[in-house]
Amino acid sequence: MNNKHYDLKLGFACNNKCKHCVIETNREDLIENKLRTDFSYGEIIKIINSDSFQKSNSITLTGGEPTLRKDFDRIIKYLGKHCNDKHITLQTNGRLLGKHLELIEENIKNMYYVVAIHSIDKDVHNEIVGVEYTGANSYDETFETLEKMLDLFGKDKIKNKMRIEIVLSKFNIDTLVETVKFLGNMGIRDIGISYPHADGFFNKYGAEGVKSFSLSYKDCKKAISELYEYLKDNKNVKVLFEEVPYCMIRDNNDNLLAPTSNLKSMSNISSEVNIHLPSSESIYFNDIWNEMHKHSNKCKDCVMKENCLGVWYEAVDTFGDEGFIPISKDELNDVGGMENVLNYFR
Repeated sequence: MNNKHYDLKLGFACNNKCKHCVIETNREDLIENKLRTDFSYGEIIKIINSDSFQKSNSITLTGGEPTLRKDFDRIIKYLGKHCNDKHITLQTNGRLLGKHLELIEENIKNMYYVVAIHSIDKDVHNEIVGVEYTGANSYDETFETLEKMLDLFGKDKIKNKMRIEIVLSKFNIDTLVETVKFLGNMGIRDIGISYPHADGFFNKYGAEGVKSFSLSYKDCKKAISELYEYLKDNKNVKVLFEEVPYCMIRDNNDNLLAPTSNLKSMSNISSEVNIHLPSSESIYFNDIWNEMHKHSNKCKDCVMKENCLGVWYEAVDTFGDEGFIPISKDELNDVGGMENVLNYFR
């Protein structure tokens, strides 16, 4: 691998309390063990100046919620002085991002934004992000930022500046297609849709903890087929699936659908990835990537089994084979063959 990526989690503090949050159990463990949940500014600068960080081609800043930090602008300015040759991605819920947009754009040459929006239905989105805990209207604040971004970058350039990220759950699956259509009509061109990574919930609370918000692949099927029909007719909108293998791309009669150029998977690692969290050393993510995945029992009959890692292990351990339909040789030929389907993963 020639590309190197560094994922820097600035801390666990957040102004949302999402039902699917992948770091909440980590934060709870840190607090229980009386360990710090956020990097200090000095620690962040030390990481930025480290060899592994400086040798990385791309950087992701995430949390928690990065923009919640009082020193966020200061961090951005430092990155602008010392890392402006890198592609930098900011993962955010967007609620406070609008206050920092101009400063970010003044200092960072290649900033890309990933903004979390989980439903176009205000009540659904606010329920998912735990508005009862935050005491604020997360939906309105995030959409105000999104509109500001569209005004600042324009619809012609927004594709190169940001992606909306939707995490699938039993709460928003019924509004998924409506949400993608609405965002597409707004001018958003890239939308990520992720099957939730619930290993922390699984390890701490078992399958019932996962089922409190997650859903089986069978439950995703109808929304995936409807989304496919929309994308087939709207090539200007691109959807990136995470942890949705190609065997799930089927119509309501379970017929495998042919690949489209604007429906892709991002469930692969094409770079050397380091992840750094508070109170831990930098983790070389590639070493544990395969171990985080698992095939269902049905996968042994799939012609794609050598080209597919499977899905998050806790999804299989929670829901079993539910929803998995192995791809047959005849189906593969009907949709253009192995090489054509592999384009979904590229």
